[in-house]
Amino acid sequence: MKKLYIIPALLLLFSGFISSQENSEEVVEVSTVEALLALVKEGKTQEQAANSNREAEFMANKNKQASILAAEKKRVSKTRKNCRYS
Repeated sequence: MKKLYIIPALLLLFSGFISSQENSEEVVEVSTVEALLALVKEGKTQEQAANSNREAEFMANKNKQASILAAEKKRVSKTRKNCRYS
């Protein structure tokens, strides 16, 4: 009997979640072709900026990892040399 109460509660919960997602999208009305073109160019510019930021972050992480790897290889090499001569 308790399971029957859970089903409507879950339906209400999910319907609220779905409707909140639909409302979160920004809708812009465009009246002219020129306005649409400007909107597309603006979106492209913002997307390019975001991509540039992601690429810069990726390269910084890549360089940091390469530096750490080189340091660890050097440490392992030094440790192996010390073990040979001990």
